[in-house]
Amino acid sequence: MKNNNKVSNVDKKIIEEIELGTFQTRNWKTYFKLTPYKVSILGVIVALNILLSLISVYALAPFTMAGFLRVEISFLTYLIAWKLVNGFYALLIITPTTWLRYAGIDPNAEPIGMTSMNLSDLFALATFIGLSFIFQLKNDEVGKMKFHIKFIFVAILVSLLTGVWNIFLNFSFILDLYSTYFGVEAIQNLKNWAFAGLLIFFNLIKYVVNFWLFLTFYETIKIIYKKRVFS
Repeated sequence: MKNNNKVSNVDKKIIEEIELGTFQTRNWKTYFKLTPYKVSILGVIVALNILLSLISVYALAPFTMAGFLRVEISFLTYLIAWKLVNGFYALLIITPTTWLRYAGIDPNAEPIGMTSMNLSDLFALATFIGLSFIFQLKNDEVGKMKFHIKFIFVAILVSLLTGVWNIFLNFSFILDLYSTYFGVEAIQNLKNWAFAGLLIFFNLIKYVVNFWLFLTFYETIKIIYKKRVFS
């Protein structure tokens, strides 16, 4: 039992070193290895993602902007995966969970919207992981106030950058695809400053809400991380 605990502590330290940027070149295998813990946590996270997707589809539908921009709270699950597992697997589950909506979760799901959402969430999480690496957000040794300040700053920055990314996506090919898909050329007229501003505002609201939810439950998530990682 003591040997198992020792191994668990070593594995946990390796993961933390990777996420905090202090890891050198050893034991990458531990970081990517799928353990029973990781599989079970990812399974729970996928189930939670489905639940939050259903809430987003049916409960948040009245808050849709411009008729098709709907705030989603499923991004919260990727942040949880980042904390409880690691950044690699958090990114890995985005695509399958996004396209699971075709399994009946979202009756209005269509390929262009799913593609846009998929690319948006991938960019947002990848940017967050990169900034969390820079600002050491996985370092639980820092004070609560200091962590909150850094986290809020990163959250707002990620949300704004993702808004810019979505402007690029929509203006480069998403709106063109929508125009062809629905047979409405007028959709291409949305390539203007007003729609760009709407995309910035929408993504700011969407991702800030998800980051706020994560921060709200962070202490509980941190307890799970400390108590159950590699157990």
